[in-house]
Amino acid sequence: MKYPTRSFDQDCYQLIPSRFPPVDVYERLELPELRAAALELEQRTNPRLTAMKHLSVPPKVRDKGTHQFQNWNHAPFAYKNPEGSHFLGPAYGAAEMAVDLPAALLHALRRREEFFSRTNEEAMGQDMRVLCRRVTGTLIDLTGLDTGLAQAERWNIGQKLYEEGAAGIIYRRPDFGDHRFVSVYDGALLGRALQGAHYRFVWDGKTVKSIYDFNKGDTILREQLLAASLGKNAA
Repeated sequence: MKYPTRSFDQDCYQLIPSRFPPVDVYERLELPELRAAALELEQRTNPRLTAMKHLSVPPKVRDKGTHQFQNWNHAPFAYKNPEGSHFLGPAYGAAEMAVDLPAALLHALRRREEFFSRTNEEAMGQDMRVLCRRVTGTLIDLTGLDTGLAQAERWNIGQKLYEEGAAGIIYRRPDFGDHRFVSVYDGALLGRALQGAHYRFVWDGKTVKSIYDFNKGDTILREQLLAASLGKNAA
């Protein structure tokens, strides 16, 4: 079956675990020589940095144009998800994002609940931050597909499109109403990832009961987010 295509040029969003405020990853290493050694080791072993060294373009051009080698843009393709993504199995890398921030928040809430439930976490708070990327290119439009398709069917469709050279897809997820998501197969479609708002997800041992917005000083209740994303009766 041939699917329609769509010219796409929009900001897209995802949330990742973080700290607020942001800190140097090696900050806990008190001795300067230890921090220097850690940085040198990362330079030798980080696949993103290794890939950057092999680019045959001047550094100034590289920094301005090859955003796919920015760490957050490179990671989805270099470190594949062992559980796969919505339309691809674990053998394939893809950058998945929501087309709007409320959907990204709700998706992150559900993923955190799934993770904390699996690991039997006690009540806690986890800080998250928004990453915003401009996605520009031609996407395969799968928004007309039944969102109830089984995983095997979705993966079969996604793999065929991947192997046919699709740069990415736009689609809907079950239980997200009309909200759209994108799955980018080709990192060249990604603009530079920019950090946005910081949040604290408050886990009560069973659900993420609320989300605190550090930037606005507001608290978003779980029921409010569900209602806003899915409709007034969704909670």
